[in-house]
Parts: sequence; C-alpha cells; structure tokens
Amino acid sequence: PVNYGCQQLPRRQNVSPSALRDTSKGGRATQKDTGGPRRLSVRNPCSGHMSPAHQEYSPKTTSPFNGKRLRVAIDGVQATGKTTLLGQLQVYFGTRLTYIGEASRAIAPEFGVNAKDDWPKLLGDANQLQRFFEREEQWLLSHEHQSDSLVVDSSVYLIHAYRAFFSVPGDEAHLREGRYDLILACSITGEGQQDGFRFLEGRAEVHRIYRKLIASYYSGEFFELPTGDARLPAATARIERCFGTR
Repeated sequence: PVNYGCQQLPRRQNVSPSALRDTSKGGRATQKDTGGPRRLSVRNPCSGHMSPAHQEYSPKTTSPFNGKRLRVAIDGVQATGKTTLLGQLQVYFGTRLTYIGEASRAIAPEFGVNAKDDWPKLLGDANQLQRFFEREEQWLLSHEHQSDSLVVDSSVYLIHAYRAFFSVPGDEAHLREGRYDLILACSITGEGQQDGFRFLEGRAEVHRIYRKLIASYYSGEFFELPTGDARLPAATARIERCFGTR
C-alpha cells in the first residue's frame, strides 16, 4: 500500500497503462528504458533527491523564487476543483509563477467539442480520440517547456489515466521523465458539479488508474490537498515550503 500524504514516493515496477483497467489479470510488467533523448539529473527542491529529466524539455526561463526550479501540477479527475485552484494560485503568487490551463479544454474546439453534449461523438471515434490525446499531450508539453517555475492544471499522468480508461495507447516515455517536482492532488468529493462542458462519467475508475500510474512512475513530492476552505492555504504553504520561503 502507498501512503499518499506528502512524502517521497518510491520508484516502483512500471505498469503499462494498457494493463491498468483490469487488475485481476496481474498487469505488472517491467519496462526497460530503450534510450531516446539524453537524460540529465534535476534536484527536486521539495525532497532534495535527484531525478531524471529529458534534456529536450529543459525549461528556458529562470525562476523568480531565488533561482529555484519548481514545476507543480494540480491533479484530480473532472469536477474536483483544479481550475478553480489554479486561478486562486495565480491571484496569490502573481507573476512569480507561470500558469498553464487545462490542455483538454484548450484543444477541445479543434475536435468539435464546445459543450458537454459534443463529447459522445468524439469518444465514439477511436481514431479521432487517439488524435485528440496526441494533440493534448503536444499542447501540454510545449507549454510546460516555456518556464521552469510553473503550475499546470492536469499533468501528463492524468492524461494517461484517461487514455487507459478509454483504451487508447500512449507513449509511456512521458511518464518516466520526472517532469514535476510537486503534485497537488484534488480528491473526489460528491458527484461533481456540471459546468456545461465536462462529462462526469467514469470519475472513480479514472481516479483508480491515475493512482496506479503515480505509484508506478512518479518519484517527486505528492501532496493530498484538503477540501473546502483549507485547500488554498494548504496549497500555497506547500509551494512556498518547496521554494524554501517558509
């Protein structure tokens, strides 16, 4: 069992996302690093440990926080308050951080999705859905490349959880890159509020898949956020602690 409080998660045996949907079949398989872009080591400012990062994704700008690198992801399935928290952090930290919105929402209009009722057509077309996920990851990775002190709404781990839920294969190399120093996790509370855009089906299963991916691939700081009014103070305190300002 994994304690998902704020701690250093151990590197575990990798699990293919395609095997995550049915745990009764065993599912765990050892993956080998087959090469690819040359790696370098980056010190995690939260834990002090060195973690690999692909050199091709090395950030271009320097951090306003005493020159420290900190890449934060806000994760959680749909309707858990990620976008709201991102906006609150932007008000709190201002220009000290770069803020990246949810990739799926940004690129959805390119695929004819502008409202909740548009999703079934996309989700029912396997080829188009594959292109959607590829474009979503491309958008996210290109925006993350712009800064070394950022907060992003939804990590590549969350995208791969949705890929696995819809049985769409993806490039597992993205899961081993050490892209984030800190993940702030938003838990499922209640049934979720419909905003006219997102679909709410499958939240519990996506959450289960996501946690397995985190346990298998992620080695940075993982912090389970409280709910309600305590969420924002907990998030800002954790970010400031990682930057060494508290």
